[in-house]
Amino acid sequence: MRAPCPALLAWSLALSACGDKADDVDADRDGVEADRDCDDADPSVYPGAPEACDGVDNDCDGVADNGLARPWYPDADGDGYGDPDGVVEACQPPAGALSQGGDCDD
Repeated sequence: MRAPCPALLAWSLALSACGDKADDVDADRDGVEADRDCDDADPSVYPGAPEACDGVDNDCDGVADNGLARPWYPDADGDGYGDPDGVVEACQPPAGALSQGGDCDD
């Protein structure tokens, strides 16, 4: 069996000493390295980013649109007051829903 080439062995050891540089990559150039960025393909998504009403977890905290959704009430009878028992939290009103609740007989 042949002994490994000393130059190849030295190169291999030097390369392994550099560590894994893949974690240092910032593919979307948002200033956050890939190992800390929850979506390194989208520059608007990174830890601490401002949350937007877009169904995406922009700030990487595990919750999409947190703090931005508001209550919407379905208005089945069309009187301009929604059913408080059917409230839905969303950024945009679902079809047939209003921001005004308080209907006692929808």
